[in-house]
Amino acid sequence: MKIFLPFAIKDIGGTSTFAYQFSRTLQERGFIVTSAFSWNFDVLFVIADCPLQYLLLAKILGKKVVQRLDGIYHPAVAGKKYWLYNLKMKITHRYFADTVIYQSQFSKESCELFLGNTQAHTTIIYNGVDEKLFIPDQHKSFDTPIRLITYAKFRRKDQILPLIEAVKLLNPQDFCFDVYGSLTPKLLECIKPLPSHIKLHGKIPHQELPKVIKNAHIFLFSDQSACPNSVLEALASGLPVVAYNRGSIPELIKSGYNGEVIFLEKPDSFKTSYPFTKKDYFVFSEKLKEIRGSCNQMGSRARLEIERKYSILKMIGKYLAIFSSNKHL
Repeated sequence: MKIFLPFAIKDIGGTSTFAYQFSRTLQERGFIVTSAFSWNFDVLFVIADCPLQYLLLAKILGKKVVQRLDGIYHPAVAGKKYWLYNLKMKITHRYFADTVIYQSQFSKESCELFLGNTQAHTTIIYNGVDEKLFIPDQHKSFDTPIRLITYAKFRRKDQILPLIEAVKLLNPQDFCFDVYGSLTPKLLECIKPLPSHIKLHGKIPHQELPKVIKNAHIFLFSDQSACPNSVLEALASGLPVVAYNRGSIPELIKSGYNGEVIFLEKPDSFKTSYPFTKKDYFVFSEKLKEIRGSCNQMGSRARLEIERKYSILKMIGKYLAIFSSNKHL
């Protein structure tokens, strides 16, 4: 089977991480996954949107169109023109997709809110993580300082600033915070200068991520994401996740079990691009202090949860069932 995925992998985190894992795992199992166009593809796999000519061609040739949707644009991040940025996704969602795959219940609800209904078959498939690649460090020391970590392709303040502001409230002798991934020049201006216990490491290759993650103790997250790969990779690596209550986080993290969910004072992220207050930073930092002695136990439970629900092989199996189905709607 040849799967045409017109998407270029450019960075760590988010959609690029999914595309990288998805392509690598399928290729290891003998499937062809390509981002270069050729006529003999079997499935057009659309991540969010793709050029209209590929959609038209797939329909003319009778090829299956599968659309994977995670997040959408909304007024808080794109202003009044949010509908314009959603237009390609909406066209695929409404007119071309045979199957639409949402990454979480939050993804389904937000996409239906801003993209409208679809005639396609719909399903929810949570992202999967390679549990053989992302593994816990069984010999890790839990002496201070506790190592906090996050990584992504950072483009907006809400992806990183709430974490930095919370960590600034912590004692540098007890905690340090490593940030991996690219940041826009505008973001760099917003967050600097930084205290000595917060370090920016920039973008790193995918193959270096497993080692970097497992050396840390707690993963931090603040983005409004449909099903963040970085969170799943951290859990697989035996790290509890402390995250603000946004997007699909309540579906992935159970407070007191595999991490902590920090509820926001002003939670409507569709109306404001930055729904964070100083109180939110304080509650986040206090929770980090509270769980520092439970990292090992929470991390063990996090790993078990991944093995039970979020294996990449289980995810791939669900995608292949859709790709192989003869059902066209």
